[in-house]
Amino acid sequence: MSENSSQEDRQTLCTERFRQVLGELSEKGINQIQVGARTGMPPQYISDVKSGTRNVSELFARRISQEFGYDYLWLRGEGSSPQPRPALPPSDGKRIVLPLLPHPVKGIPEEFPHWDGAVIEVCGVAVIAAKKAEKPYVLKYDRTDPQGLLHKGDLLLISQKTSEQATIGVVGANGKYFLSRRNQAGQWERVAPGILPAKGKLIGHCVGILWRNLMAKEGQ
Repeated sequence: MSENSSQEDRQTLCTERFRQVLGELSEKGINQIQVGARTGMPPQYISDVKSGTRNVSELFARRISQEFGYDYLWLRGEGSSPQPRPALPPSDGKRIVLPLLPHPVKGIPEEFPHWDGAVIEVCGVAVIAAKKAEKPYVLKYDRTDPQGLLHKGDLLLISQKTSEQATIGVVGANGKYFLSRRNQAGQWERVAPGILPAKGKLIGHCVGILWRNLMAKEGQ
């Protein structure tokens, strides 16, 4: 599928979802003019988005989310549910609640399309590390590391700040992100089997392992 075709498919999906929103709001007695007024957008813009001649902009999607409770990423063609994303529980000085993710990400972790709302509470000395981290999240390692440094079930505290001294890093390439380690030549390579794209760029690193599954059976 070409890039243009992919963009057209996404625009079509966004248009369909916006029409769904308008239909549901109409059932609640909220018409298009009111939608425009509450989001600060002119009536013509609303009509253009509904007809598919304009894209759903990020600003407009966020305003729809704030006013009417729809997930703005869903409106932008990502994710599968229109329900708003769960917010992180409040943290205090002795603990920090972080999102728990299955894959490395870039950006605000809570806005990752496949985040299911899972969180983990970080306590003790890990709080200091988490506070120093940039856009931190916890990554659940779900496989066996051939070199034995990581174990299946480990929870890795990830900072989206680069560190050349880190043992484990996150490398991004072509819109994908890979847990990686330095080899003997000082170059980054994937922790999992597979080749790291040549144009990969370091975007974060593993601060430490928060928890290790000591009850894991041999071979798991």
